[in-house]
Amino acid sequence: MATLKQQLDKLNKEKEDLERRIQEEEENKRKLANESSIERLDALIQPMTEYLDTKTRQHHNHYIFKSEPTERQLQNKHLEQTIMNYNQQIKARPDIFQKKPIKGEILRNEEIFVTIINILKNGEKQLINIEERLNKLEV
Repeated sequence: MATLKQQLDKLNKEKEDLERRIQEEEENKRKLANESSIERLDALIQPMTEYLDTKTRQHHNHYIFKSEPTERQLQNKHLEQTIMNYNQQIKARPDIFQKKPIKGEILRNEEIFVTIINILKNGEKQLINIEERLNKLEV
């Protein structure tokens, strides 16, 4: 009896998860359908953000517990190391031109797009605030 109850609970949980995913997908489709909106930009950037926030898999020693870094953390750490190497090379050979390291393309683009979206959202809030003030003045 207990196993049937456990199976039913598991199936109900899976059903809830599927319903939640379907609802999220429908919401995402709705956002993408509106071609000139901040929501559309959010929906387009969402996969990049999810990728960067995904935890990576690493093998660990049984005696040492480490939380798994996200892709974003790994890319930032790699950039820091590259910049340190660059700085050491510049100190050692200042007469040789070397390109300054930059962030990876996905991380750089995601940060640019998120910044632009936040600027647009703040502008939208300010416009709404101004419209409300104008409506109060007209009354």
